[in-house]
Amino acid sequence: MISNLDKFLTHGLATSPLPFPENLYSIYGAFTLFGGVGNTLALNILLLFTISKKYKRLSILSWFPSLFDNNYLLYAGLPMFLRPLMLVPMLLVNITSMLISYVAIAGHIVQPAIFITPNNLPNMLLPTLASATPIRSTILAILIFSVSLLIYRPFLKRLTTEVTHEK
Repeated sequence: MISNLDKFLTHGLATSPLPFPENLYSIYGAFTLFGGVGNTLALNILLLFTISKKYKRLSILSWFPSLFDNNYLLYAGLPMFLRPLMLVPMLLVNITSMLISYVAIAGHIVQPAIFITPNNLPNMLLPTLASATPIRSTILAILIFSVSLLIYRPFLKRLTTEVTHEK
């Protein structure tokens, strides 16, 4: 990441490509951690519109911390790591997000995140603020967030129907 930033600051993007465009910060950090591990901000948005009052309350309590990549409330209320029904989409969302962002960066559709941002900045803003192509990076972030919503939706529907059948 430091090599990329140094190259950008000394030569710009027009003269030659960055030495390490696909790195952990530019792919995983910038495009995969919306709300923390598993793009849980998308899960929080979907939980706001569920039928179950229990999950709706959980979403209301945990959406603001999740916006700042703190998932402790969500992980405690919805045991994602211990329930395969929620672990599978969480892994799928991570893999899909990394794949989409890798293809976009390797295909020179967007420039990787090269600028360092504050640690407590919401990751939804990271692609916009840390990339040399902020508009295209924002569009890519919206695309990845939408795909995350689509992946989580059927699993969450199944989870909420299980809760309503238990009552």
